[in-house]
Amino acid sequence: EQAWKQEKYDVLRYWSEIEKNSPIKKKEVYGDIVAHPHVYTTTFLDTCGELFYQTGNLKEACQLYEYLHSIVEEQQDKASYLNMLAFIYDKLGEVEKALEMYKEAETIAGEIGNRESIAASIINQAGIHASRGELEKALAMSKEAETIAREIGDQESIAGSINNQARIHERRGELEK
Repeated sequence: EQAWKQEKYDVLRYWSEIEKNSPIKKKEVYGDIVAHPHVYTTTFLDTCGELFYQTGNLKEACQLYEYLHSIVEEQQDKASYLNMLAFIYDKLGEVEKALEMYKEAETIAGEIGNRESIAASIINQAGIHASRGELEKALAMSKEAETIAREIGDQESIAGSINNQARIHERRGELEK
């Protein structure tokens, strides 16, 4: 856990080398964690979930984040885990489930007044709509997210929403925009 916090890219590189040069696989090493998450701290499980996600073990990451979402009581944590789960489900091709989770995360973020999370969730929903060819809806959502992000000075979400808009305009052949 500490190594991950200090330098996650070194941990990823180490696991890549270990799996490439030995019979040891992280799924086997961390299998007990996935099978019995109740005996570990939420911080450790979150770290393992991110390790699994970053290394392409999406099903294991999903299992850990599903568990974490089910046990946390803090609404902000629930919204964060929903966003992560939605991202994973999108990668797994379960787009409808991902969209539902992004919407639920947006609702929770709205209830607790976390505008940064609202903007991020809308950006992610817009990306799904764009990938489905629903360009008008995606463009409107991206502009909504940009407005929220500008109001709160969230540079990352401003960039994400503008990037979404640029890709939509590119797909429409509107290169001057």
